[in-house]
Amino acid sequence: MTATITTGVIGRSILRTEDPPLLTGSGSFVDDVDRPDQVWARVVRSQTAHARILGIRTEAAKRASGVLAVVSAQDLPDVRIPIRLLATHEAEQVLQAPLASDVARYVGEPVAVVVATNQYLAEDAAEAVQLELDALEPVLDPRPPSRARRACTRVART
Repeated sequence: MTATITTGVIGRSILRTEDPPLLTGSGSFVDDVDRPDQVWARVVRSQTAHARILGIRTEAAKRASGVLAVVSAQDLPDVRIPIRLLATHEAEQVLQAPLASDVARYVGEPVAVVVATNQYLAEDAAEAVQLELDALEPVLDPRPPSRARRACTRVART
């Protein structure tokens, strides 16, 4: 037997107040913001699921037209942020650096940021950042690691 819930919003059409501006083209998006002296950032991300970071070459990106800064973990203080998942008590206990420094742990992990005078120059300069990565065996088993593997993981931590 299936129960039907008739209270609340589940199973009912809801009037969404944000729809008319979006459907008529009068909506405003972050990409539409254009402020005087605005700068743009482009994040350089790991293309490898698990790798030791041997080097981040930023010289060409720093010389590119319109580039104001190129930042990697070496340029930042030792700060930690929660992992990039839903905020939970467990996630608060696992902190990571905003930019990977020694090891990239997943595809898309941020390793550098390029800041430039417009979004196109930032994107072009980000493509000039060269990552030297030594691919490691990906971690595919969610079970706790063996004692030997735990030792390897500890050495690789940033």
